[in-house]
Amino acid sequence: VWHSFALWPQSALAPEAIEGQGLVIRAAVVGSHGPLSATLGEHFLEAARLQGDQVGPFSLQMDFYAQCYLCEEIPFCKVRHVPSPADRACDWFHSAPDGDPQQVADEAFSAARFIAARGSMAGAVICIGLLLCNFIHAMFMGLRVPMLQVFCMNPLQGSPPTLVQMLMQSLEQRWVDGYPIVTTNAVTSALLAWHMGHSVLEGPRSSQRKFPPGAFIIPALTFFTQNLHRLGSNADWSRDARTVLLARNFLLLHDPTCVAFERALRQAWPHGVENFATRWDFSDETQVRDLLRRRAVVYIPEHPYKNVFNDFFAAGLPTLVPSIAFMSHLWPQLRQIDKDETYDGWFDRRIPRDRSFTHGREDTDAPEPFDLDTNGAAKVRYWMRLADYYHFVGVRASSRVSSAL
Repeated sequence: VWHSFALWPQSALAPEAIEGQGLVIRAAVVGSHGPLSATLGEHFLEAARLQGDQVGPFSLQMDFYAQCYLCEEIPFCKVRHVPSPADRACDWFHSAPDGDPQQVADEAFSAARFIAARGSMAGAVICIGLLLCNFIHAMFMGLRVPMLQVFCMNPLQGSPPTLVQMLMQSLEQRWVDGYPIVTTNAVTSALLAWHMGHSVLEGPRSSQRKFPPGAFIIPALTFFTQNLHRLGSNADWSRDARTVLLARNFLLLHDPTCVAFERALRQAWPHGVENFATRWDFSDETQVRDLLRRRAVVYIPEHPYKNVFNDFFAAGLPTLVPSIAFMSHLWPQLRQIDKDETYDGWFDRRIPRDRSFTHGREDTDAPEPFDLDTNGAAKVRYWMRLADYYHFVGVRASSRVSSAL
């Protein structure tokens, strides 16, 4: 994917000559998710360094836009964040199902115009999500700026229902035109294919595999925090460590199933079980070393993809997860914190279901990825088969976690 930016020295990048700095190239990272933006930014800097080795020295000025979620807690994101109208991205996301779609569209368009005006000399753009990125692409398209589109979660979350057809048609056209599009995980890739009306491709992984003509294939590209991997590689982890870490989101702390799980784990593992902190900073070497004082982490996810799971893996901490059967029991009965309703997570029942813009292709075997009150266990079993928790080398998935320990 990073080779898509190999055009940097020829045309797309617009270097500025700044006295005392030589060539300075500007790039933009756009997306509401602070942690993911920071991780992508790290990789972008590495790509720039490698490119500089080939074409000569230059410095990269990276501007972050729209990071309204957790950016303040991540130094890499905080120091690069540029205040802009795009900072309302989290408001658009949460108001999308019930808010005024015209107002959301107008605000997103204005934010994209602001970014394009300020970044008119930008050499490349990484954009996360669907709504704002649609307008960002339209603004930068005439400037011949390379743009990498990244998706996470359920791709239509945060999009007003009346705009979905336009957004998805535009996305498919970008895919047809050869713009680089990736997701952070295979579940998102499958959900994106489903929303586009294409079959959810299954089968064994093989470099020789032949896909049907016109198949909508969006690759999943896993991003790890590079500095965390370096810190973990240099820290001491001992197989003699005994204490186990139990990690889960605050949403699961008081769930009856998870409370029973923790009680059973403590009974089965006599060497000590500690709860993972609700706040952490893995850019802090002290915290990474403290993490690796444990024998392993038992992680219970509340979504098909989580950055913290990637962090455990990148740091080199042995990781165990409950089986898909356990998750298919847990998620459909998980309650929201502020009201007595099912927490759908990625399977939010308010996500638009309109597939009328597709080409008549229907995947009859794939259950609709919405509403865990209706056949929730079957939906979790189907979509979670692709989750990284069950495919990363070395991660143990078991219905009997104590035995795996």
